[in-house]
Amino acid sequence: ERLRLRLSQFLLGQGFAVESIGVLQVAAQHRPELVKEPRFLLLRGAAQLLAGRVGPAVDDLQKARAAEPAHETGLWVAAAQTAAGEFADSAALASLPLATAIVPSYPAPPRGPLAVLLAEAAVVAGREDEAQRLMTVAKQTATGGAAQSRLAYLEGRRRESRGEIDEAIAAYEEAARLDPRRGRAQAQLALTQLRLRQGRISAAEAAAVLEGLRHAWRGDALEFQVLRELGRLQLETGNYAAGLRTLKLAVSDYATLPGAAEATQWMAAAFESLFLDGGADQMSSVAALGLWDEF
Repeated sequence: ERLRLRLSQFLLGQGFAVESIGVLQVAAQHRPELVKEPRFLLLRGAAQLLAGRVGPAVDDLQKARAAEPAHETGLWVAAAQTAAGEFADSAALASLPLATAIVPSYPAPPRGPLAVLLAEAAVVAGREDEAQRLMTVAKQTATGGAAQSRLAYLEGRRRESRGEIDEAIAAYEEAARLDPRRGRAQAQLALTQLRLRQGRISAAEAAAVLEGLRHAWRGDALEFQVLRELGRLQLETGNYAAGLRTLKLAVSDYATLPGAAEATQWMAAAFESLFLDGGADQMSSVAALGLWDEF
């Protein structure tokens, strides 16, 4: 067992997260009670996170922290919560100063992705010093377009929080250019929201941009964020049928994410406005009846 755990840790450090999980599964088959121990949960949670299995990673890491609230566990919890599209909780954020000391000592394969996630948690929480240090660590291993795009996006978030609007726009545009897939979707969403808040584009123009993004990236919290904002803008511009359908899709697919409950409230308010406050009077009878029947 001891050797299997060491092998799992070695594989994780070399970037073989899925293989690391496989070794842990073998260890747990030989002693099933191992799955309740904090060291096992921390290692498996870290491997799940780096393998892209975010939900199981959050579950493992939170159990590990509850059983043994070590600081190193907290920084992995912060990273997993950020990857899941959640705000890192206060206990996890408390580990950020320690993360700036611990993360640089990790091997390069896990160091880069972990530093990026922690930097995002720090940016969202307004922890400027930790965000800058962690972004510096992440840049050391950011060789691909996707990693560089993520860092440019975070730089845009950091600049926007400081009120440096033009610099933020430039950073978001750079992020969209570096990665045509997830990076483009994430950066264009942030850029569109910023321009809308600044009054540089109208709600209809913003909705048109997001309509072009809805299929750019699928299957995680980013897709939900795009759909949620697109649905809100469609309702705001009076396109009730499209807005209700978009929000219904977002809530159906991502019911457990933060913001899903609020999106459901938007749908209810729009429906009430249509059929209790006379909004549907501006629609044709057939369109109004169809919308009533659908929702």
